[in-house]
Amino acid sequence: MPHFANDLGNRSSTTTIVAPLMPGKKSFPFVVNIDPTSQNGLDRERNINLSQLRVVSFQRISKRLGVLESTYWAAIEKAVNIELGFSTIFDP
Repeated sequence: MPHFANDLGNRSSTTTIVAPLMPGKKSFPFVVNIDPTSQNGLDRERNINLSQLRVVSFQRISKRLGVLESTYWAAIEKAVNIELGFSTIFDP
């Protein structure tokens, strides 16, 4: 089983949670825009659509193309919290 993150879920399961990288930039509260760098291995601007979280088998993941920079993690956490309803940002 490939090692993608230092967390118990990935180390003790045959599945992991993923979100798709979509082309271009978007302006939605559940989307995080990512700029291409040599570290993350992206070929152009992309966005992570956290409204499309899904569970996949590690067998479907063929290889790691890069590593996402830590500067995006706060935005990802916020987007996941919004998408799952854990944030009160949109409450009246």
